[in-house]
Amino acid sequence: MALDLLGERRKDGSFSDNSVYLSSRTLTAVNQVLAELSSAQARLSGESFIFLPVTADNDEIVLDDRLLYAAAPSGIASVLMLGEDDDRYASYRLLFEKALAGALRSAKAVNLEIRDIYS
Repeated sequence: MALDLLGERRKDGSFSDNSVYLSSRTLTAVNQVLAELSSAQARLSGESFIFLPVTADNDEIVLDDRLLYAAAPSGIASVLMLGEDDDRYASYRLLFEKALAGALRSAKAVNLEIRDIYS
């Protein structure tokens, strides 16, 4: 999905030559975004989330759909553009942060006991 966001897919469905270079950096990009999304996953699920890095293209990623389909692709696209094209990096990073904020708005609030620390 990140390569599609970056416009690397041709009309015939194949990927451009640049996608080979970008794909070689995908595992690093995915792991960086997963590390950022781990706290959001914990907040949405209400459980602690243990970040397990992806080591192969076919590793399974378990994330809330709001994070996996809305935030992760733009996050990965932004990391792939980091150091390549600063303007594209900034625009995809903004999309990532908006999608992340949107997903977190749907998180349930946690009720905690109010403690009086001043008496």
